Amino acid sequence: MKYVHYDKYTGELIGFFDDKIHRDIPEPNLRISHEEWQDSIKLKYLYVDFGTLKLVQKEKKLSDEEKKNYARQLRDNVRFQADKLYTPTYTIKDEALKPSQRKQLEEYCLELARWPKQHDWPNIEFPIPPEWMEPILNIPEWSPN
Repeated sequence: MKYVHYDKYTGELIGFFDDKIHRDIPEPNLRISHEEWQDSIKLKYLYVDFGTLKLVQKEKKLSDEEKKNYARQLRDNVRFQADKLYTPTYTIKDEALKPSQRKQLEEYCLELARWPKQHDWPNIEFPIPPEWMEPILNIPEWSPN
């Protein structure tokens, strides 16, 4: 049997799995037929419609609450990554963080903490990290609209 793994907030497809090949099928997932799997590739289905639990081409419009939950999850994930940089022994190319980088890290973490409290959140831009942090952090795309 084939499965599609998808993002629980946006419905975006993450990957396909086959229980004949994969021992572990990540959650959430949707069981699909071989034909649905072929159609999803051929027709470029990219999302799960939560109402019908069918694969669709268009993105599901998130409710305000779903968007807030997704935004908070994204922010928490980036905060978790940034918190690792606080470790006193953290290095970049075998070099300890400079005092200026530690200050920028602290400011960025505070910006992340304040993000949900800003006016019009979550319909605002996600905080941009300092340039030296961009290759270190895995920040998914965020669309404020």
